[in-house]
Amino acid sequence: MGTAPRHIVCVSGLVRDSTGRVLLVRNDRGWEMPGGQVEVGEDPLVALRREVKEEASCTVEVGRLFGLYSNLTMGLVILAFECSYTGGTPRGGMECSEASWHEPEAAVRAAGHTPARQRISDGLAADGRVVIRSYSRQDSGSFETQAERRL
Repeated sequence: MGTAPRHIVCVSGLVRDSTGRVLLVRNDRGWEMPGGQVEVGEDPLVALRREVKEEASCTVEVGRLFGLYSNLTMGLVILAFECSYTGGTPRGGMECSEASWHEPEAAVRAAGHTPARQRISDGLAADGRVVIRSYSRQDSGSFETQAERRL
């Protein structure tokens, strides 16, 4: 069992309010969509609602899956969903120093790293297909896309 693949499943949400603004949280990686790890035995949609509440103090309705991302360096698989804001006032929590609304173009520019920027862009450009992207972190600290498909 020592050589069996091990992956961490994560969820992330592109939360939009009624005016189209995007909810972002700021942590040690910079600004990004709220989300985090799915706990063992936890439904991914329940996990996403929990993570948005923990990180941004907001409640959401989880919608359509728009992206499946694989961080090959860290063994992360990230499921990204469209979400509708249903309540709460954005504010930082235990894991995030800030949470706030951003206009769509500003949200993309604010993203702290390339994968976060790509996920926000993918969610904003959602055309009904699911983006599947694998990427790895290079020694320089940059990220390189290894594969990309839309289904």
